[in-house]
Order: sequence, then structure tokens, then C-alpha cells
Amino acid sequence: MIELVVFEDDTTSHGAAFLEVVRFDPPHTNLSVRGESEEVKWHESWNALGSLIAKKCTKITTDKEFQNALTWCKTFSGNAICYFDYTLKGVNVQPTQLQELSRLEVLFDGRRPKDAEMLKFFNEGRQGLVLAAALAENFGADADIWHATLEKSGAEKDAERLQKMRPRINVKATVSLAKASMEQALASLKNALAAYQDKRTLDPVLQETFWPEDAKGWFASAAMPVPHDWIPELPTVVRDYLAKMGISNAIAMKWHEQKRLWEVLKQFVGACATAHNGSNYSLPLGSLLLPLSRVLPPSKWANTEAFKWKAALGPIADVDRARSRALIHAAVKLFKQFCVKRDSGNETNEMRAQFRQEDTDGMHLLIDFGFDCSVGRETTHRSLVAKSQVSRFIHSAGDSFEEFHQFLEVAVMAKGGKGELFVALYPVEENGKVWTRLDFKASNS
Repeated sequence: MIELVVFEDDTTSHGAAFLEVVRFDPPHTNLSVRGESEEVKWHESWNALGSLIAKKCTKITTDKEFQNALTWCKTFSGNAICYFDYTLKGVNVQPTQLQELSRLEVLFDGRRPKDAEMLKFFNEGRQGLVLAAALAENFGADADIWHATLEKSGAEKDAERLQKMRPRINVKATVSLAKASMEQALASLKNALAAYQDKRTLDPVLQETFWPEDAKGWFASAAMPVPHDWIPELPTVVRDYLAKMGISNAIAMKWHEQKRLWEVLKQFVGACATAHNGSNYSLPLGSLLLPLSRVLPPSKWANTEAFKWKAALGPIADVDRARSRALIHAAVKLFKQFCVKRDSGNETNEMRAQFRQEDTDGMHLLIDFGFDCSVGRETTHRSLVAKSQVSRFIHSAGDSFEEFHQFLEVAVMAKGGKGELFVALYPVEENGKVWTRLDFKASNS
């Protein structure tokens, strides 16, 4: 469920009117978007609804309440739509609060002014912008940011700057829910919800490929055709499923003998898999080989026959369906960038993969591509490794390896208590040949 959080120094005068327009049963509201009803959860205190509707309504009018809100923005993990009133009367931003934020330079075109200059900037009617910047820095939050103000021009420019830091979320300017008319406030809420859904819409073809409707019951019990425990003969429906993933029948049968593939599939698709239909199993490290196979079939790998399904079960996501699916979709986009024709730095189109277990450093999935990432795709372009190491505060998409950065962002949001996913990109040389390596690591847990 999406949480609706409103950081305001006032409450709306239209609180009671919400009862006439939407079904409101504290703390939930049903909003109709494109003819479908969507339930959102209002924050228990930061809601701007007023005490007539909400059991608790906290206005941010003191330094203490501002600090509480700042702490929430820095530590929140979940799905949310957040409104930030630009001007919070009675609040004075403190130097220590700015020092806690490491990326404020994005609001100043890449330079970080001295504290005195920033304090003057934020305390002259932009206190809420500090909260928005803190949330943007928090990559554990899958939360849209809406700058709420009566004067949208300046807010729109700041929104554009924060958007560069977090391309996967929405950062926009809108009206203040507490100060707008009832019609404006309701329209803003519906627009925010629709924008949240649109930003996170995943490719329906890939959705059906990875998580087909007729596979929801797989691995649920000992019953056929796809029982919970491994069986010697690979079921026909699983062979057909793997074929859609780009894995031929011959390769599927050979990999099935290793048994570990069965465990990876159990955590990726079917009744137990969080990404599909269950709530028991989170995505394992080995599941990244499924979107890789979708992009580059294993028959084209350099080491298909020798490939071993070893340390494949290290968790890389929390038990959250939406975030798990977003991670797999981001992996598809990332892998596609390594399978394009290059004018330079490209020796072969080979690809190889291997697992490596390290006792002190977690489980690694190493995927090597037959080109040198330290050389640009074309002679006039920067290399992938250079683009992957630039600052997040870029001024054009061409300056960055966008798919790599977006995968990192989604990986951070997908992490949970059962494990974390780390990714590195670097060249390796063996026997005079240079490979580009994507090194995925799941922590030992």
C-alpha cells in the first residue's frame, strides 16, 4: 500500500469535505484513478487533515517537529507519495541538519555553498526543500516528491534538479494541500497517484514471461506437475517456461541435473516466490541469470557446457513483490547495454558467467562480456567504466551509464534484512584478452 505523507505548517480547511468526495475510513482513503479505486494510507500524524478527520495531525511549526520529519525522510523505507510545503513558518534550519545531507550541491548546480549561504537560502521560505532533499538522498525510499507551494516557478526548477539525482521517482511541483481549494487538492492527489503508478509500470510482456498466470501454483506442494522438491525429470511446463526465457531444452535438462536451478526457480516463480505469488522466498542471486538469458540466450555463452549452478541462493531483495519485480526489469535493461554492437573496444561477442563463493566476502555472480569497458563504444564516446563512475549530479543523460545507475538505485530499494546486493563494473584480462565484468555480490546471511 502507498503511504500519503503531507509535511505542512497548516491544516486543510476542507477536511470534512473529503468525506463527501472519497470514502475515508481513517487512516485509509479510496481514490478513483482511471476508473479504478486505489487505496492509500494517510500518515498517522503528517496528514494536514485536521483533528476533525484524523486522530492526530501534526503541523511542522517548531524546530523539534522539523527534526522529527527530517529523521523520517532520512530513514523511511517503503512506498510513499510525499508533499512538502515549501515554507514552514516557525522553523529555522540548523547548520548541523545541513551537514547531515551529502548531496545538497544538486540544488546549487553542482557546487556546495558555505553553510551560511545555504542557511540563508533555505530559511528564506524554503525549509520544506531540505526535507525533500533528505528524502531524495534516501535510496531506501521508493517515494515520489511533490513540492507544494502557491508559487510553482521556483519549485519546478528545484524539482528538476532533484529529479537528476533520482530518475526513477517523480519529483514535481504542485499546489499546497492545506492552502488549495477542495477541487485543486483532490485533483492534485489523483494526479500524484496516477504519476506514481505510471512511473513504476513494468513491461507487460516481460511480466507475463517471468511470472505467467498459469505458473502461480508451482512448487506449492508435493503435487505434480511442478512439485516443491526436486524431481529427476524436468516437467514439460518448466521446460516451456525456460524456453521463453531463452534457455533451450538441451541446456535446461543439463542444468536441471545440478538441482540448484530448481531451487532458484522456486524462489523466482510460483506459489512460494515473493516476486510472483507468495511471501516466503525472496529473490536469490541466481535469479539474475533469468533476465540475462532473456537478453542473451545461454546457447551463445562461451562457457555454457561448463557452467555450474553453485552459490546461487544468496538473497538480493526483501520480501516485497513490487521491488523484486522492479529489480528484475532493471536487470533486463542493464544487460541489454552489454549486448549492443561496438565500433571499438570489442574483441568478440562472447559472454561467460560463473558463481564464486568467498567465505568472508559473500556470494558472487561474475558475468563477463567480450569487450573492453575502458574503451568507448565509439571512438568519440566515453567508456562504460568512465560513465559508471561519474557523479550522480550529471547535467545530461549522455554523461552517465544511466542503466547502471538505475540498477544500483533499484538494488538499494530492493535490499532487505535477508541480504544486500552490490554491483561493480570493471575490466579483467586473461591470457591477453580483455573482458568487461559485472560483479554481483550477495552478502553471506
